[in-house]
Amino acid sequence: MAYDSARGKVVLFSGLDASSAAISDMWEWDGTARTWTEITVTGTKPSARNDAAMAYDSERHKLMLFGGNDGALKQDMWEFDGETGAWSDVTPIGVKPSKRNRVSMAYDRMRAKLVLFGGFDGSAMSGETWEWDCTLGSWAQITPVSASPVPGGWFGMDFDPGTGRTVLYGGMSLTDMLYQTWEWNGPQRPGRRSHPDRSYRRRAVFTRLLSTDMESKCFSEGTNSGPLRSTRISGSGSKTAVSGARSAGPSRRLPLDSAT
Repeated sequence: MAYDSARGKVVLFSGLDASSAAISDMWEWDGTARTWTEITVTGTKPSARNDAAMAYDSERHKLMLFGGNDGALKQDMWEFDGETGAWSDVTPIGVKPSKRNRVSMAYDRMRAKLVLFGGFDGSAMSGETWEWDCTLGSWAQITPVSASPVPGGWFGMDFDPGTGRTVLYGGMSLTDMLYQTWEWNGPQRPGRRSHPDRSYRRRAVFTRLLSTDMESKCFSEGTNSGPLRSTRISGSGSKTAVSGARSAGPSRRLPLDSAT
């Protein structure tokens, strides 16, 4: 799930239903009207999957998706045009991250790069850092000049325009929840570890959304046993449940990505 700042909509794609089957529908949430609308996709679209990474390229107005699991781990790259309702497969032939899910990604608007970290390759958690050049349409693995976050997946990631850094929080290793906060601002300078706040719980969504594009954002949080829930997050980081949605919405599902 990611926030399309050009259209003012939170976009949701795929996930697992209550029976753990992947579903490929696509929805958008209008926080002003409090309505869910199913998106009619034209042409080919990504396979139904879970645990893919999604982020929004606000310079080119494209929603980007990488990896996930559709019964097999993926390493494909897709972009979605919200104006035309069309997906395009932009997977490069050359260098790219290995097949993985539970991976996290955020858009660095100052450098026009997507920053990707971590993920599960089927046997181990990754601690790799990759960047996608949104202009060239190519991947590059970045070797940090100092320490990196603990390898894992399901991190919360977003870009903080105030500091010009991508922020990573939490996540999970193969055996435990992770309580860590890191900042990344590109290969020229090292990552910086911030003080972790253990009051947070590991979750599939980042509860502190840093974008200044709007006063608030919405995300949906579901479990296999509970209903989908929409939540509004204010610029100060406080959360309130959004009740009384004025339209039918997506079925309950797990897991969901952060709205970045």
